[in-house]
Amino acid sequence: MIDWAFDEAQLEISRALSLSPNNSQILRLASELATTMGHADEALALAQKSVANDPLDARGFSRIAGAQVGQNNLSGAEAHFREAIELNPTAAGIHYQLASVLVARGDAARALDEAGREPDEAFQQASLALAFDALGRKGEADRALNVLQNKYASRSAYQIVEILAMRGDLNGAFEWLDRAYRQHDVGLVKMISNPLLKSLRGDMRFAAIVHKAKLPE
Repeated sequence: MIDWAFDEAQLEISRALSLSPNNSQILRLASELATTMGHADEALALAQKSVANDPLDARGFSRIAGAQVGQNNLSGAEAHFREAIELNPTAAGIHYQLASVLVARGDAARALDEAGREPDEAFQQASLALAFDALGRKGEADRALNVLQNKYASRSAYQIVEILAMRGDLNGAFEWLDRAYRQHDVGLVKMISNPLLKSLRGDMRFAAIVHKAKLPE
């Protein structure tokens, strides 16, 4: 969960970095916050420093990939998610993130392959729904989406937003986006740069959630 206290988070992270400037975990957190606040180049530099200090930590490569998504560098993000998977192929969420990037790049077949490798059921069903939709396999996509809605609504509201946004179901996407906000879904920190949410931008409802969540407008 997240409480939208980004100014306070920045102060805490800055203080932590002043005490331990080469701590990879703190550098990743600083990078995540920079991405959230729209500081894409800073986010990438912090993530790269994290990896330089701990080159065997898959989370660092995932953070580089996340920073590159923030720069709309999806090919770079794909490459670094793959590096993260090489280091830790059973980590929850990495295959889902890679599948999301592949769907955004128009490579649904490889996205489906990554979805099948995701060990976390909620992330796997989200990946499957995105990939099946992109492949035109609506029945299978619907089944995966139903699992998320019926079994994982309390933790996967943001992933449901992604699926509905990619389908063009804007009203449904905004219903779930509002739910994600009310549930303090941590996924919302990615909503500004997420390529899967392009169809929502420009809508006043998107701007309203951005404002309430204290994200950069």
